[in-house]
Amino acid sequence: ISTGLQILPLDFQHALKRGDTKILEHLVSKNPSFIHQPLPNGEMPLHFAVRENQFDSVSFLIEKQADLELRDFQNLTAID
Repeated sequence: ISTGLQILPLDFQHALKRGDTKILEHLVSKNPSFIHQPLPNGEMPLHFAVRENQFDSVSFLIEKQADLELRDFQNLTAID
């Protein structure tokens, strides 16, 4: 069964983990839906950035309209 969601490329996840907003900007400019797509482990980008304490990545995602109410595979928001 397909959910219609793509899995994000690993370079997006690596950029999130490093807080590399230049790479994030480049990847999101090519595919804005990356903001709301799960990482390979099922975690959402904003959740991952919060868990990794990557303030630059969190700020970038919020600027790009990441949904603060979006729930991940554990039914948690990034704020939970």
